[in-house]
Amino acid sequence: MPNQEPWRELYHAVKKHDKHIAQRYEGLSGSRYDATLASQLKEKIIDAADLDGLEEETKTIIVRWSTIE
Repeated sequence: MPNQEPWRELYHAVKKHDKHIAQRYEGLSGSRYDATLASQLKEKIIDAADLDGLEEETKTIIVRWSTIE
């Protein structure tokens, strides 16, 4: 199977970070949703266009939080 190596690398990357991934998304509720999106934006998992559809005030808060060091 010629594409086996990329899948193996992906598997190992997910396995290496599985506790972090689980901690971030397990029990995700409304009270943590904005902070989770801000983290994803900061880490470039999503971009500002992915926030389209949210209220402007919510988008502004998420973008602002994503810039906090």
